[in-house]
Amino acid sequence: MLRLKEFIAPLSILFCCAAPFETAAETLTIGTLTEGIREQMKIYEPLANHLEANLQDVGVTEVRVMMLPSSDQMARAMGRGEVDVFFDSALVAAKVAQNSGASPFMRNWKNGRNSDHSVIVVRADSGIETLFDLRGQRIAFEEPDSTTGFLLPAHIISEHGISLSEIRSFEAPPASDEIGYIFTTNDKNSIYMLAIGRVDAAATNPEGFSLLQTVRPEEFRVIASSQSVPSQVLLTRRSLDENLVNRMREELSGLFRTTEGRAVLKAFHNSAGFDEFPSGSKAAFTPIYHILEDLQRAGIN
Repeated sequence: MLRLKEFIAPLSILFCCAAPFETAAETLTIGTLTEGIREQMKIYEPLANHLEANLQDVGVTEVRVMMLPSSDQMARAMGRGEVDVFFDSALVAAKVAQNSGASPFMRNWKNGRNSDHSVIVVRADSGIETLFDLRGQRIAFEEPDSTTGFLLPAHIISEHGISLSEIRSFEAPPASDEIGYIFTTNDKNSIYMLAIGRVDAAATNPEGFSLLQTVRPEEFRVIASSQSVPSQVLLTRRSLDENLVNRMREELSGLFRTTEGRAVLKAFHNSAGFDEFPSGSKAAFTPIYHILEDLQRAGIN
C-alpha cells in the first residue's frame, strides 16, 4: 500500500537532485509533475494501490509515485529508467517523450473529456478584438509546463507572427510590438488577474471561461481558440517490459467496469476512463510534435 511516508520519502530524494539510482525490476514508478504534494497524493494513491494489487502476475510488487518539478527533469528521469510511466497533458507529455525516448501509450479522459483546447479571453469592454490588438498589452499564462495555460495559447500567438516576451511584474510595460506575458502558477489566478484588471488577457481552457461566464456573465469574451489535443496522455519509458505494458493496458482500460475501478477513476482527475488513441499514437502525436517545433522556432520552449 502507498502510505504517506512512503510517498514523500522518494520525493525528498528527488528534490535534492540525488545521484541516479537503479529502479528494481519489481517496482513500477509513476511520474508526475509537482502540483502540491497532498493534492497529488489524493489523485495518485488509489491508482497506485490498484496497480500494485493487480500487476503482481507480471512481477510488480510495489508501485510508487515520483514527483519532479519540471518536464525537463522528468524527461531525464525517464531517460535514465528512474520513471516507468508518466501522466500529463498532451504537449507536456510530448516534450518529455521527445527528450527521453518515451512512447505515448494511452489517453485518459480527464474530467470526462477525451480532448481539450485553449482559449484567450479578454474583457468585453476592453476594445480588444483580435490578437494583434494585444500588442503592447499583458497576458496571463499559468506556468511553463501547461498545455492549455501556456503552450497552446503561445502557439496561437506565434502563428500570427506576434512576438511574446516575459515580463517580471504586472507593472512592467511590454514593448509596443510584443505581447508581454506573466506566469501566475495557477489557472484560477490567471482568470482572477484578468477579472481585476491586472492583465489585459488570460489563457485558459473552456472550463475556466465557463466559470468566468457563470460568475460575471457577458463581461468577458474569447478572441482566439486553439486546436484540440488529448486531455491527458500516459507515456511509457523505452524498453519497459512488454508483458507489463500489456497488463497495464488491460487494467487501465477495464477500470470503468467495476465499482472499485470507477472509484479509482473518480479520484484520478475525475476520469471517465482510459483508452487507446483512435487512429494510433503516431497519428495523434504528429500534429502535437509540429506544435512543439513551431514553438521552438519562435524561441518558446
